[in-house]
Order: sequence, then C-alpha cells, then structure tokens
Amino acid sequence: MDSICNQTYKNLQIIAIDDGSTDNSLSILHEYAALDSRVEVYHQENAGLSAARNTGLRHAKGEWITGCDSDDWLELNTVERIITALSTSDADIAIYGHNKINEELNSAQKNDALKNVKLSGVYKITEQLLKGMFSCCYFFNKYIRRSLIEELSLRFELGRCYEDVSFALISLLSRMGQDVVILNEPLYNYRQHDSSILGKIRTQKTEKVLDVYKEVEKVLMYLQSKNELTNHQHFAISMLKYFEAIIRNNIPDTLLPEVEARTGKLLNQYGLDKEGLMYLYGIRSMPSIVRRLFIKINDLKITIKLFGIPLITHNRRNGMIRVALLGIPVYRSIPLPYKKLIEENNNNSSH
Repeated sequence: MDSICNQTYKNLQIIAIDDGSTDNSLSILHEYAALDSRVEVYHQENAGLSAARNTGLRHAKGEWITGCDSDDWLELNTVERIITALSTSDADIAIYGHNKINEELNSAQKNDALKNVKLSGVYKITEQLLKGMFSCCYFFNKYIRRSLIEELSLRFELGRCYEDVSFALISLLSRMGQDVVILNEPLYNYRQHDSSILGKIRTQKTEKVLDVYKEVEKVLMYLQSKNELTNHQHFAISMLKYFEAIIRNNIPDTLLPEVEARTGKLLNQYGLDKEGLMYLYGIRSMPSIVRRLFIKINDLKITIKLFGIPLITHNRRNGMIRVALLGIPVYRSIPLPYKKLIEENNNNSSH
C-alpha cells in the first residue's frame, strides 16, 4: 500500500479489496483510506484471488487497469514510467518487467519482461511476439485499457489456478497487428514463496495445476469464435505445448496419463491434430524411457566438475543456450524467433 500511495504519478484510483481477511488487514486499509482520499476499501467474504480482482474491475473508473497482489510492491515511479510510455502510442496494452523475489532462496531475478529478450519500445503484436510472452501471462505486469476489458467482457474465473493466462492472452490476441508498449524495466516486485498460491502448487504438486488446461481452452475458444483458429494454428499448438510442459513439471507422475489425455482431447476438439499432432506428439511412438528423456531434453543442464568446482556448465532452457566456464558466462544464444523479432523491429521506424 505504501508503494502504491507514494507513486510519483498521483492521478490514481486505488481500489483495495479485503477478501475476508481474519487478521487486522481491514482496519489497516481503513487507516489508509482515512489518510488518502484516493483509496477505496471494499470488503467481501473470502472468495479467492479471482473474485477479489473481479470486484476491483466492477468499481474501476480509470482509463487504465492494473493490479498489485497483497505480497508484492511497486517501484515508486512505476505508474509514471508506464503512463509516459503509453502517451507516445495508441496502444491499448503496456507490458513491463518485474523482479522475481525468492525469499526462501534469498535471490532476485531481474528484468523478466519478455522471456530472455530485452525489448523496449512500441511493437506490433505478432505471433512470434506472443509466443515470447507465454512465460509472463500475468495480470500484474500489464496496463490494459479499461474500455478493452469491457469490450471483451474479460473477468477472472473463480477458484481457478493460473487465472490470468486467458485474461492476458485474449487481451493481446484481440489486438493482433496493433501496437503494444514494452518496457524492459523491473517496475514490479513479485515475491515468490512456498506459502503463496502458486508456491503451494509447485511444492505440493497437486492436480490443481490442471487448471491451466481450462485457461488454454478459453483462449482456443476465443480464437474459434473469431474464426482465427486456422490462421493461428502454430500459435495455438505452441501455447498448448508450453503449458503442458509446465503441468508436467508440477504434477505427480501418476497423473501424466491424464495430461496426455487432456492434451489429445484439445488437439482433436479444436482441429489442431492434423497439423499439430506430429509437432507435439511425434515422439509418442518412442519407448517410454526414451520419450521421457526426449521431453526433458529441452531443460537439459550439464555440469562438469573438478574436485567439486564447476568447470563447464551447459544449460539449454526454452530454446536459450547458455555456456559458463568456471561460473563465468562465455556464450549465450537467442532463439531464432526472437532474432527475427529483433531484426524486424530494428528496421521498424516505430521502434
């Protein structure tokens, strides 16, 4: 709340939702409201993150919408930087970087704006650009024009994990070929810990992670309703492949057959199997042990040690290859789609 109320940009409507807290949170929020007329406090029975966000959307009156979760905070110039960048464009969406703060590991990962590519400026929303955003389908690192949210009737599904995936992707897909503002600056601080919603899912490996399929299907339904699914088959298949990998990494082995069944069902239901089955499941005919190794190869990490000291480390993750010598990075490759994107935008006068 301090980081929001003390923003250098002052023209804000600050909506605070107390989602059935059992501690002193509600009285603290009323103290902020008493000191700052911009703060509006709404109390509701505990209904979860999606319900709280939807309550905020109902009361929002500003031109732009964003969110800040209760365990995170903003840089003090976050809103000013975003509004300034948006003022130079007709874009309906701005995307910006964030710090990932892992308190258990006492570490911080910076500038996670667009996967491993540092882009800043005004870009046309393309399929390649969207593919690079699978890893940051968050609500908190975006400013979305309120009129766009209402036009698309976007709301967060109640009780669902990864509830902002469809919200973010449908917003972006609706503006395909139009401008989006990207700021590769860590303007948001995203705290990760084992007691958070996603933290519990990752550590406990529950079937709740299967909710991603519902979010992916919501995106597929949107493309189908706009008769755009055929034009964006590669995007749809890549999305399904990406989120299936997340599910596999966060679920017990006993549920892997369920994962394969759900993926196959979506491929068939949305007519993606003809073009996508070999792309996604071309390894199905391999022996089980070989197939599992093939699936893991995308996150392959090899370390050669001498007397316990890492000499050479080779890490391939999400298409990005990194090589380190004695812990010092000596080589890094950028995946081909991002190379093309950077080349395209270097030749674009709007960059």
